[in-house]
Amino acid sequence: MKKIKKSSAALLATTVLCSSLPTPTFAIDPSEHWAEKTMKQWQESGLLDGVGTGEFQLNDTINRAEFMALVNRGLGFTEKSDRVGQYKDVEENAWYYDDVAKALEAGYISGTSDDSMDPLGTITNEQVYAILARIANEQGSVDLSNIADQLQISGWAKKNIEQVVASGYVIGDTEQKINPDKNTNKAQALTLLDRFKNKDRIFAYPGTYDAKSARNVTVLCDGVELKGMEITGTLTLGKNVNDVKLMQTKVAGEIIKENPDVKITQDFLWKDGTFEGIAQGQTAPLKVSVTVAEGKITDIKILEHKEKDEDLQKMKKVLKQIVEKGDLDGIDLGKDSTVNMKGFLNAVKDAMAQSSGETQKPGESKAAKQFGELKDGTYEGVAQGYGGPMRLQIEIKDGKITKIDVLSHSETEAYFKATEKMFDKIVENGSTENVDMVSGATVSSKAILNAVEDAVSQAVGKTEKAGQSEAAQEASGKRRRRGRKPTEPNGQDF
Repeated sequence: MKKIKKSSAALLATTVLCSSLPTPTFAIDPSEHWAEKTMKQWQESGLLDGVGTGEFQLNDTINRAEFMALVNRGLGFTEKSDRVGQYKDVEENAWYYDDVAKALEAGYISGTSDDSMDPLGTITNEQVYAILARIANEQGSVDLSNIADQLQISGWAKKNIEQVVASGYVIGDTEQKINPDKNTNKAQALTLLDRFKNKDRIFAYPGTYDAKSARNVTVLCDGVELKGMEITGTLTLGKNVNDVKLMQTKVAGEIIKENPDVKITQDFLWKDGTFEGIAQGQTAPLKVSVTVAEGKITDIKILEHKEKDEDLQKMKKVLKQIVEKGDLDGIDLGKDSTVNMKGFLNAVKDAMAQSSGETQKPGESKAAKQFGELKDGTYEGVAQGYGGPMRLQIEIKDGKITKIDVLSHSETEAYFKATEKMFDKIVENGSTENVDMVSGATVSSKAILNAVEDAVSQAVGKTEKAGQSEAAQEASGKRRRRGRKPTEPNGQDF
């Protein structure tokens, strides 16, 4: 049994580097280069330390070893594979030896043959895009006919490029070309990785995009529809954008219009109206009514309850906070929350499930069906991960999750390690509420949440053993066979 330890390391955390690694110099005045801001941020964070030897020139072609070094430092890959020893052209005293080992363990690159890595060779744009698609592990597609040089894309890379364009990571140049067969330079690699690292997305081709979550989003052309997205930062509409559709998309920050006459068509995530919601309290059902206007919660009334006045007063403060915010994001009941307080919040969620169209009437939502009381004890949960079943053990004390142990899993170690912060967050919250999945490890993240919910299902008496809950049986999508190496049409790995 592997015990999960609390750790501040995360997928996007910076890597602590050995002081013996070479420090690059910068031959170009960064103030004269379009990648100035990004380069300075990475340099100040120490993420460019040890990337290559000698001068770090932004316009220079990046080699495979330097690209691996940027990926590992920027995305926090630290685990090493001993398979590095099989590559004859990767000498143990080379500056990039550890970075090749990390790349192999993370699973985003392989050699040009079984015993060759070609670390100092160049890497093309479409190879970089394919690697990013593998790391991001996001679904999505876009019409490649809008890309001017789409006929130059290799057959093996088309699906990967569809994914990274649909995810808003690849935008092409001013002529709408992505130059798939050209070698990538350092400025391009740095900018692309920074965009992914920070969950910033840019959409430069017409189409419907459902990239789920993002920090900052930029739209550069007409004909773009953002569907079901949650944007935590700003949405910038470029000067050439005359119309854009925001379908069930929430923008927490400012909408910046470089064209003041741009037409924005919005279909709110929540439909206006008044909806009733019900959920289970400590001893009896709770009922509330929630009013939504212009896509925001404007009023909540408690219709039925049999709760203590102390709990009721606490919950009224939380309900007031929800109305002031206009939504449920960031609402934290705190560690001293009671079953009744959770019940009230679940009743509000049940009402909002009708507003969003997820359900048709009170009591049909997942929140409404949650039992109120978690019975103290130890429970096992299982769910399907990326590489196979994942089995966890949780400990419930005083009605909250206080400990999680990993019994077994078949995930790639680097990706699983990236999700460790989720365990800390679940224990901190006492539940899976408001626990975000890790970008780039979404299937593994979902498996963790499902396995915990499977165990919780037993704690509330809904199921009797691991694997019986709806969460455990939820499909996680198509699995990739472990160890499989993507290949180019000529049979060469990259």
